Amino acid sequence: MDKGLAAWAAWPRQRFKKLDALPKQQARVWGLVLGLGIGALLGLLPLTWFGFAFVAVVAGVAVLAYSSEPLALVVAEEKVPKGFVSIPAGAFWMGSEDGDDDEKPRHRVHVDGFQCQIHPVTVALYHGVMGSEFQGDGNLPVTKVSWFDAVEFCNRWSLQEGFTPCYGKVGDKSIWNQAADGFRLLTEAEWEYACRAGSETTWFFGDDESKLQEYAWFGEGWDKDNAHPVGQKLPNPYELYDMHGNVWEWCWDWYGAYSKEEQFNPAGQETGEDRCLRGGSFANSPDVLRSAFRSGYRPVGRDRFLGFRCGRFPSRQHGLTS
Repeated sequence: MDKGLAAWAAWPRQRFKKLDALPKQQARVWGLVLGLGIGALLGLLPLTWFGFAFVAVVAGVAVLAYSSEPLALVVAEEKVPKGFVSIPAGAFWMGSEDGDDDEKPRHRVHVDGFQCQIHPVTVALYHGVMGSEFQGDGNLPVTKVSWFDAVEFCNRWSLQEGFTPCYGKVGDKSIWNQAADGFRLLTEAEWEYACRAGSETTWFFGDDESKLQEYAWFGEGWDKDNAHPVGQKLPNPYELYDMHGNVWEWCWDWYGAYSKEEQFNPAGQETGEDRCLRGGSFANSPDVLRSAFRSGYRPVGRDRFLGFRCGRFPSRQHGLTS
């Protein structure tokens, strides 16, 4: 392709992002209806106008086809905060039929695009936002934080950056306002989707355990605090670091059984006792670091292997979840 034409073709993707406006089946129906309707209208136009209208329709179809969506809503691109990357919308197989019982059944999940922090929240960032002092290496992942600590951090950071906080309280329940644009914890589905980065293998890089040391800190035992500075190992294809190992990461969801049904942006069960943890830690074995492996922990727990990373969006979601 000519370089000038290639640059022109790339411009829409550089200036805009795409969001699914309708589920695929509905988009196909609407596409057929609109296509027939536009075709009928074109037939009523004078011949002199027909050529211009035809070119306009073809150009619109080309834009939609280029977006890779059956029907798309094109909106101005939201700025990605420093230390975050944009994760594209998509679908994946969540869980594993070869893993533990809580990883079954393997089921299809659709996830909207979102922004994801490239590594777990660091000691320096956490204490800077929370207004507390720390000693030692600020590039270590913050640990000994409870799920409630992580939620409070997300709200404070959101306010400092001019965003609407995502979390509130109704009685003794923590509520997520999905219309808010602030920082938040990833859902368990978002976490696994981001970790896999399109893969269906044991770890995001494949099934060869001998390569795990290139991507993760693991297997160091529980006898001392062995969390390592973030971003020292190789990232996954989405440029996310420490998705396998180093520290466990809190997710939003209550820990519970999977459904076999196809899911769209699942946010977990309504209630539970434990919140979800993902990724494994510096102390765990390779099996625990698998992309599908999941665990739960009491949300008030503060242990040396517990950390988290933040996400943002999609703010077009609405409603409250607990």
